[in-house]
Amino acid sequence: MKDIDKYKKLDNGYYLNSGAPHHVKFVNGELLNLNIIKEYKNIRKHNFYKKKLCNINLVSIEGEKTISIRTFEKGVNRETLSCGTGTVASVVATSIKENLVINSVKTKGGKLKVIFNKNKKNKFSNIFLIGSPQEVFRGKINL
Repeated sequence: MKDIDKYKKLDNGYYLNSGAPHHVKFVNGELLNLNIIKEYKNIRKHNFYKKKLCNINLVSIEGEKTISIRTFEKGVNRETLSCGTGTVASVVATSIKENLVINSVKTKGGKLKVIFNKNKKNKFSNIFLIGSPQEVFRGKINL
């Protein structure tokens, strides 16, 4: 994945680009019960996003080594089961916010792992996303 050396702290989370622009918001409590569309609309009201579209990640820290995330992707205009750039953005934002090295990520689509190097100035490099991709759909279009 691409190196990340820039981010913006906002009152309700972090904005960063991990290959696609993402807003990462940390939530307390049960992640699955949140209305992700309502969260997306509330985040989009922030002045920073008036002219800037991005994906939205909701993150719950589950311990010193694991986070759970949900992602609303702007390109499909709905929640997706998993998002690689969203997973990386969420891990990096967690590292910045909590000064933790989180590697294990739970998404609706399955478990992922992110490894990276981080320097003292919060520059993230050598970022790798590790998972077990599976085909979930195959289609054919006749033209």
